[in-house]
Amino acid sequence: MSLAGLERRRTALPLLAATGSAWMVMGTGLAGLSSLRAVCCVPLTGLQHLSQFWDGSRIFPMMLSWAVMLVAMMTPLLFEPVRHIRDRSLSSRRFRSITLFLIAYFGTWMAAGFVLLSLVATIRIAILDPVVQATVVAAGAVGWQCSPMKQRCLNRLHLLPALAVFGREADLDALRFGRTHGLWCVSSCWALMTFSETCSVGSLFAMVFVTGWLLAEHIERPTRPKWQLPRLQRATKVVSSYVLGACRTKSFEILSDPFPFVNFADPASQRHP
Repeated sequence: MSLAGLERRRTALPLLAATGSAWMVMGTGLAGLSSLRAVCCVPLTGLQHLSQFWDGSRIFPMMLSWAVMLVAMMTPLLFEPVRHIRDRSLSSRRFRSITLFLIAYFGTWMAAGFVLLSLVATIRIAILDPVVQATVVAAGAVGWQCSPMKQRCLNRLHLLPALAVFGREADLDALRFGRTHGLWCVSSCWALMTFSETCSVGSLFAMVFVTGWLLAEHIERPTRPKWQLPRLQRATKVVSSYVLGACRTKSFEILSDPFPFVNFADPASQRHP
């Protein structure tokens, strides 16, 4: 394996371990992932329901569940940003810079969780039928996915900023990168995340589907923002290459290098903000 391949593996394996562990926790129900659904099953009036929803005894388990879900679903999207920090940091500062980036990124998503979970609770109050809930949210998510603003947010996720190497500026740059990347990621992914939280039946399968879709759209080349149907041509090619490569070599070692030839820092991303 080449030196570049080894560097990609060093970046990928810890992230794969983190997301795999989070999926195991969700699959076994250890994170209390049913807490959101349990609250919304009681048909109370709007204000009383939301008051109970954000009751002090419920906030911690709900936000814990949200945090585990974020690690499972968002960590696969961070291969390229983390690799960018790793490539542009001194070896003595890599762990520190990556940690600061992750704190800012997931902190942004945790703050967004208060808004998104409140939105999910409001939807469940207004619409009691679970099928209608999922249908309405899915329709809204499809509309957002086809919109120019969605593509603009997605394009911004391809931007990899210059990072300072030394001292306090290096720490601040890592925090700014994590915050900015987190804000654009929330802006891009909020609709699908809301859909995955709204599905009361087959919620785990919905999360798997949403994670796969988000990963697929993240490796597409930036395009000019306009109303258009989502295109996942590049993701299809990547999956085909993995499958064919694994079958050819009779080994799935290739899976430890998630994006062996995808360049996220595409010059096109600079032309379509």
